[in-house]
Amino acid sequence: MEAFITYDVSARQQEVKSGMVKLGYGDSWQYPINGVMSTFYLPNTSLWKANTELQTAYEDIKRVIANLNATKTYSQETIELLRCIVVSKTPWYGTTGIGKR
Repeated sequence: MEAFITYDVSARQQEVKSGMVKLGYGDSWQYPINGVMSTFYLPNTSLWKANTELQTAYEDIKRVIANLNATKTYSQETIELLRCIVVSKTPWYGTTGIGKR
């Protein structure tokens, strides 16, 4: 299964995303359109991973946040997972987007 996860966190979004990327999550994928391979870029707080169960993706983001909170410095904010949904990546419809921000 390919898991698609979208989430909102209270702080340190880029650190959360980086932690998920280290676990193999991606913020884009390639798909052929009219025989031409096109790259689809996901919104900033959305990721996907192949061969991952939905519950595993949810547990991964909770673990990344817990690890970041456990190792935070005094000046860093505690991260809260505000919203999160994990669904199967397929089927899907969308637009390619502009690229990485």
